[in-house]
Amino acid sequence: MTRRALPLVLVIAVVFGLLAVVALPRTARAQQPPTLQAAAAFDPPSASIGDRVTLTLRVTHPEDVIVKAEAPNLEHVDIVSTQPSRTATIAPGAHTTTFEYTLQPFLLGTIDTGTIRLSWLRADGATGTLNVPGAQLIVAPVRAPADEALRPLKPQASVLGAPPSWVRPALG
Repeated sequence: MTRRALPLVLVIAVVFGLLAVVALPRTARAQQPPTLQAAAAFDPPSASIGDRVTLTLRVTHPEDVIVKAEAPNLEHVDIVSTQPSRTATIAPGAHTTTFEYTLQPFLLGTIDTGTIRLSWLRADGATGTLNVPGAQLIVAPVRAPADEALRPLKPQASVLGAPPSWVRPALG
């Protein structure tokens, strides 16, 4: 080995040795998932067909973690709106992130969201997912079980500022 190559080899060995020492605690920490507590609930817990309800998912997590929840995908339920997630500090080093979805069900019976997938990212680059137990919504009928009587439709709504009904046929 030449005299010029020897210092270069020593510098490379020292740099790689320092990187290995610095990376060890980080790797050990990256293998441990953060402590996350999550719960989902409907507000109100029961509704009628077409009523709007709010599905709220609250996640408590360390401050060096960000979380993202997948929107629920339910049959016969429309997602009317999705609120941006809100993060608040609840204690030093602890945060709560809240996800809210406004839903409108169109199926009688119990609607179960199933597990809700939650993804997390820690400041050191570690990632993972968590399956949160879902919530149940009871969609109750508004009519009695034996009630099959037809009811008249409600009157049509009038729109202020609309042209009279004879204008459209007159244009034809």
